[in-house]
Amino acid sequence: MSAHYRLYQVLGLSALLFAVYYWWLDDSPLIAAGWTVLGLWYLYALKGGVDQIDDDAVDT
Repeated sequence: MSAHYRLYQVLGLSALLFAVYYWWLDDSPLIAAGWTVLGLWYLYALKGGVDQIDDDAVDT
């Protein structure tokens, strides 16, 4: 498993946890919706597999 794949997993799940926090504890459904979209985008990117994520990564 590549580092980019692991990073996308962590970012996706963290964004969804932020969404739960903002929805339940902060009562901000609009901010929660934004975090949900971001989390789902990262998790959708995982569907392409490790090769696709590594191809899309920016080399620095």
